[in-house]
Amino acid sequence: MNNLRIAEKNKVLNDIKSKETSFKRNEDTIGRLRSQEYSKFNETQIDKLRQQNFDITNDIKTLNERLKDIQNGSIDDELLEMSNKAIDDVKKKNDIKIKKTQEQTEYNKKGKDTLHQYYKNNNEYSESSLLREYDRWCNITPPQYMQDNLKDMPANKGYIWKGRKFYGEKKAVSKDEIMFEKKRGENLHIIETITRGYYRYETIYEKIGNEKRLVSKKEIPRETFGFEVDKNHNLMVLDKDGNLMKPKMNSI
Repeated sequence: MNNLRIAEKNKVLNDIKSKETSFKRNEDTIGRLRSQEYSKFNETQIDKLRQQNFDITNDIKTLNERLKDIQNGSIDDELLEMSNKAIDDVKKKNDIKIKKTQEQTEYNKKGKDTLHQYYKNNNEYSESSLLREYDRWCNITPPQYMQDNLKDMPANKGYIWKGRKFYGEKKAVSKDEIMFEKKRGENLHIIETITRGYYRYETIYEKIGNEKRLVSKKEIPRETFGFEVDKNHNLMVLDKDGNLMKPKMNSI
Protein backbone atom coordinates (compact mmCIF):
# COMPACT_ATOMS: atom_id res chain seq x y z
CA MET A 1 0.00 0.00 0.00
CA ASN A 2 2.87 2.37 0.77
CA ASN A 3 4.08 2.06 -2.83
CA LEU A 4 0.62 2.99 -4.11
CA ARG A 5 0.59 6.06 -1.89
CA ILE A 6 4.03 7.16 -3.08
CA ALA A 7 3.07 6.70 -6.74
CA GLU A 8 -0.16 8.70 -6.32
CA LYS A 9 1.63 11.39 -4.31
CA ASN A 10 4.21 11.85 -7.07
CA LYS A 11 1.46 12.06 -9.67
CA VAL A 12 -0.40 14.72 -7.68
CA LEU A 13 2.80 16.73 -7.10
CA ASN A 14 3.52 16.67 -10.84
CA ASP A 15 -0.04 17.84 -11.55
CA ILE A 16 0.37 20.71 -9.07
CA LYS A 17 3.69 21.72 -10.64
CA SER A 18 2.10 21.71 -14.12
CA LYS A 19 -0.83 23.83 -12.87
CA GLU A 20 1.51 26.33 -11.23
CA THR A 21 3.51 26.65 -14.45
CA SER A 22 0.32 27.37 -16.40
CA PHE A 23 -0.76 29.92 -13.78
CA LYS A 24 2.56 31.80 -14.02
CA ARG A 25 2.49 31.73 -17.83
CA ASN A 26 -1.01 33.24 -17.82
CA GLU A 27 0.05 35.95 -15.34
CA ASP A 28 3.03 36.87 -17.54
CA THR A 29 0.74 37.10 -20.58
CA ILE A 30 -1.72 39.30 -18.67
CA GLY A 31 1.16 41.62 -17.73
CA ARG A 32 2.25 41.94 -21.35
CA LEU A 33 -1.29 42.66 -22.53
CA ARG A 34 -1.82 45.31 -19.85
CA SER A 35 1.39 47.08 -20.94
CA GLN A 36 0.08 47.43 -24.48
CA GLU A 37 -2.28 50.07 -25.80
CA TYR A 38 -5.85 49.35 -24.72
CA SER A 39 -8.03 47.35 -27.10
CA LYS A 40 -11.22 45.40 -26.77
CA PHE A 41 -9.42 42.26 -27.94
CA ASN A 42 -6.74 42.57 -25.23
CA GLU A 43 -9.40 43.16 -22.59
CA THR A 44 -11.24 40.00 -23.69
CA GLN A 45 -8.02 37.95 -23.61
CA ILE A 46 -7.16 39.22 -20.11
CA ASP A 47 -10.62 38.23 -18.86
CA LYS A 48 -10.18 34.72 -20.33
CA LEU A 49 -6.75 34.30 -18.74
CA ARG A 50 -8.04 35.48 -15.36
CA GLN A 51 -10.86 32.94 -15.53
CA GLN A 52 -8.34 30.22 -16.42
CA ASN A 53 -6.20 31.14 -13.42
CA PHE A 54 -9.28 31.15 -11.18
CA ASP A 55 -10.01 27.58 -12.30
CA ILE A 56 -6.34 26.61 -11.92
CA THR A 57 -6.32 27.95 -8.35
CA ASN A 58 -9.33 25.76 -7.49
CA ASP A 59 -7.65 22.74 -9.11
CA ILE A 60 -4.48 23.28 -7.07
CA LYS A 61 -6.57 23.54 -3.91
CA THR A 62 -8.29 20.22 -4.75
CA LEU A 63 -4.93 18.57 -5.45
CA ASN A 64 -3.49 19.76 -2.11
CA GLU A 65 -6.50 18.28 -0.34
CA ARG A 66 -5.84 15.00 -2.15
CA LEU A 67 -2.26 15.07 -0.87
CA LYS A 68 -3.61 15.23 2.68
CA ASP A 69 -5.95 12.30 1.95
CA ILE A 70 -3.02 10.27 0.63
CA GLN A 71 -0.95 10.98 3.71
CA ASN A 72 -3.69 10.07 6.20
CA GLY A 73 -4.71 6.93 4.28
CA SER A 74 -8.34 7.93 3.75
CA ILE A 75 -8.25 7.02 0.03
CA ASP A 76 -6.38 3.71 0.35
CA ASP A 77 -9.39 1.76 -0.92
CA GLU A 78 -9.63 4.02 -3.97
CA LEU A 79 -5.90 3.60 -4.72
CA LEU A 80 -6.18 -0.17 -4.41
CA GLU A 81 -9.17 -0.24 -6.76
CA MET A 82 -7.32 1.95 -9.29
CA SER A 83 -4.30 -0.36 -9.12
CA ASN A 84 -6.39 -3.50 -9.65
CA LYS A 85 -8.16 -1.89 -12.61
CA ALA A 86 -4.83 -0.90 -14.19
CA ILE A 87 -3.55 -4.47 -13.80
CA ASP A 88 -6.75 -5.85 -15.37
CA ASP A 89 -6.47 -3.41 -18.29
CA VAL A 90 -2.88 -4.46 -18.97
CA LYS A 91 -3.84 -8.14 -18.79
CA LYS A 92 -6.73 -7.63 -21.24
CA LYS A 93 -4.47 -5.79 -23.69
CA ASN A 94 -1.88 -8.58 -23.45
CA ASP A 95 -4.57 -11.23 -23.98
CA ILE A 96 -5.83 -9.39 -27.08
CA LYS A 97 -2.28 -9.08 -28.42
CA ILE A 98 -1.60 -12.78 -27.85
CA LYS A 99 -4.88 -13.73 -29.52
CA LYS A 100 -4.12 -11.58 -32.58
CA THR A 101 -0.64 -13.08 -32.83
CA GLN A 102 -2.04 -16.61 -32.66
CA GLU A 103 -4.69 -15.80 -35.28
CA GLN A 104 -2.08 -14.30 -37.61
CA THR A 105 0.19 -17.34 -37.16
CA GLU A 106 -2.68 -19.70 -37.97
CA TYR A 107 -3.70 -17.49 -40.90
CA ASN A 108 -0.20 -17.70 -42.40
CA LYS A 109 0.14 -21.45 -41.72
CA LYS A 110 -3.11 -22.28 -43.50
CA GLY A 111 -2.04 -20.25 -46.50
CA LYS A 112 1.27 -22.14 -46.70
CA ASP A 113 -0.49 -25.50 -46.29
CA THR A 114 -2.88 -24.64 -49.12
CA LEU A 115 -0.06 -23.71 -51.48
CA HIS A 116 1.97 -26.76 -50.46
CA GLN A 117 -0.94 -29.09 -51.25
CA TYR A 118 -1.49 -27.45 -54.63
CA TYR A 119 2.14 -27.66 -55.65
CA LYS A 120 2.38 -31.24 -54.43
CA ASN A 121 0.03 -32.13 -57.30
CA ASN A 122 1.28 -29.47 -59.75
CA ASN A 123 5.08 -29.52 -59.51
CA GLU A 124 5.72 -27.78 -62.83
CA TYR A 125 6.11 -24.45 -60.97
CA SER A 126 8.53 -23.37 -58.23
CA GLU A 127 6.84 -23.87 -54.86
CA SER A 128 9.68 -22.37 -52.81
CA SER A 129 9.76 -19.10 -54.76
CA LEU A 130 6.05 -18.47 -54.32
CA LEU A 131 6.16 -19.47 -50.64
CA ARG A 132 8.90 -16.89 -50.08
CA GLU A 133 6.79 -14.27 -51.81
CA TYR A 134 3.78 -15.34 -49.74
CA ASP A 135 5.79 -14.91 -46.51
CA ARG A 136 6.72 -11.39 -47.58
CA TRP A 137 3.14 -10.66 -48.53
CA CYS A 138 1.76 -11.83 -45.16
CA ASN A 139 4.07 -9.51 -43.25
CA ILE A 140 3.06 -6.34 -45.07
CA THR A 141 1.37 -3.87 -42.71
CA PRO A 142 -0.13 -0.54 -43.84
CA PRO A 143 0.72 2.75 -42.09
CA GLN A 144 -1.22 3.62 -38.94
CA TYR A 145 -3.35 6.30 -40.62
CA MET A 146 -4.56 3.72 -43.15
CA GLN A 147 -5.40 1.26 -40.37
CA ASP A 148 -7.41 4.01 -38.63
CA ASN A 149 -9.27 4.96 -41.84
CA LEU A 150 -10.09 1.33 -42.65
CA LYS A 151 -12.12 1.07 -39.44
CA ASP A 152 -14.66 3.51 -40.94
CA MET A 153 -14.55 2.28 -44.55
CA PRO A 154 -17.01 -0.19 -46.14
CA ALA A 155 -15.59 -3.59 -47.13
CA ASN A 156 -15.67 -2.75 -50.86
CA LYS A 157 -13.20 0.11 -50.35
CA GLY A 158 -9.65 0.15 -49.07
CA TYR A 159 -5.98 0.75 -49.74
CA ILE A 160 -3.28 -0.91 -51.80
CA TRP A 161 0.00 -0.87 -49.87
CA LYS A 162 3.14 -2.50 -51.30
CA GLY A 163 1.03 -4.62 -53.62
CA ARG A 164 -1.35 -5.95 -50.93
CA LYS A 165 -4.99 -4.96 -50.62
CA PHE A 166 -6.48 -3.95 -47.28
CA TYR A 167 -10.27 -3.65 -47.11
CA GLY A 168 -12.55 -1.56 -44.87
CA GLU A 169 -14.09 -3.07 -41.75
CA LYS A 170 -17.66 -1.79 -42.25
CA LYS A 171 -20.37 -3.60 -44.21
CA ALA A 172 -19.91 -3.33 -47.97
CA VAL A 173 -22.22 -0.84 -49.68
CA SER A 174 -21.59 -2.16 -53.21
CA LYS A 175 -20.20 -5.18 -55.05
CA ASP A 176 -17.85 -2.91 -56.97
CA GLU A 177 -14.39 -2.23 -55.56
CA ILE A 178 -12.68 1.13 -55.01
CA MET A 179 -9.05 1.11 -53.88
CA PHE A 180 -6.67 3.98 -53.11
CA GLU A 181 -2.95 3.70 -53.83
CA LYS A 182 -0.24 6.26 -53.06
CA LYS A 183 3.23 5.41 -54.27
CA ARG A 184 6.35 7.34 -53.33
CA GLY A 185 6.73 10.45 -55.48
CA GLU A 186 3.35 10.01 -57.19
CA ASN A 187 -0.14 11.45 -56.78
CA LEU A 188 -2.93 9.40 -55.24
CA HIS A 189 -4.44 6.85 -57.65
CA ILE A 190 -8.02 5.63 -57.38
CA ILE A 191 -8.68 2.19 -58.87
CA GLU A 192 -12.34 1.40 -59.51
CA THR A 193 -12.99 -2.24 -60.41
CA ILE A 194 -16.12 -4.07 -61.51
CA THR A 195 -15.78 -7.87 -61.58
CA ARG A 196 -17.93 -10.02 -63.83
CA GLY A 197 -16.99 -13.71 -63.90
CA TYR A 198 -13.34 -14.06 -64.88
CA TYR A 199 -13.08 -10.52 -66.23
CA ARG A 200 -12.49 -7.25 -64.50
CA TYR A 201 -13.36 -3.81 -65.80
CA GLU A 202 -10.81 -1.47 -64.31
CA THR A 203 -10.75 2.32 -64.35
CA ILE A 204 -7.80 4.21 -62.85
CA TYR A 205 -7.91 7.89 -61.92
CA GLU A 206 -5.15 10.18 -60.68
CA LYS A 207 -6.11 12.64 -57.92
CA ILE A 208 -4.68 16.10 -58.60
CA GLY A 209 -5.88 18.58 -55.98
CA ASN A 210 -9.67 18.29 -55.96
CA GLU A 211 -9.80 16.96 -59.53
CA LYS A 212 -9.72 13.38 -60.86
CA ARG A 213 -7.86 12.73 -64.13
CA LEU A 214 -8.58 9.56 -66.10
CA VAL A 215 -5.41 7.49 -66.43
CA SER A 216 -6.68 4.29 -68.02
CA LYS A 217 -9.80 2.27 -68.61
CA LYS A 218 -9.63 -1.36 -69.67
CA GLU A 219 -11.10 -4.83 -69.53
CA ILE A 220 -8.68 -7.36 -68.05
CA PRO A 221 -8.84 -11.13 -67.35
CA ARG A 222 -8.12 -12.51 -63.92
CA GLU A 223 -4.49 -12.35 -62.85
CA THR A 224 -2.13 -14.85 -64.41
CA PHE A 225 -0.81 -17.79 -62.44
CA GLY A 226 -0.31 -16.97 -58.76
CA PHE A 227 -2.50 -16.56 -55.72
CA GLU A 228 -5.07 -14.08 -54.46
CA VAL A 229 -6.96 -13.58 -51.19
CA ASP A 230 -10.54 -12.38 -51.36
CA LYS A 231 -12.45 -10.21 -48.86
CA ASN A 232 -13.35 -13.27 -46.77
CA HIS A 233 -9.68 -14.32 -46.53
CA ASN A 234 -10.21 -17.26 -48.91
CA LEU A 235 -7.02 -18.23 -50.70
CA MET A 236 -7.57 -18.58 -54.46
CA VAL A 237 -4.82 -20.31 -56.47
CA LEU A 238 -4.77 -19.57 -60.19
CA ASP A 239 -3.12 -21.56 -62.93
CA LYS A 240 -1.00 -20.04 -65.72
CA ASP A 241 -4.15 -19.31 -67.77
CA GLY A 242 -5.80 -17.44 -64.91
CA ASN A 243 -8.28 -20.21 -64.10
CA LEU A 244 -9.32 -20.72 -60.50
CA MET A 245 -7.98 -23.93 -58.96
CA LYS A 246 -9.62 -25.67 -55.99
CA PRO A 247 -7.03 -26.92 -53.45
CA LYS A 248 -8.13 -29.22 -50.62
CA MET A 249 -7.71 -26.41 -48.08
CA ASN A 250 -9.23 -23.26 -49.51
CA SER A 251 -9.19 -20.66 -46.78
CA ILE A 252 -6.75 -18.79 -44.61
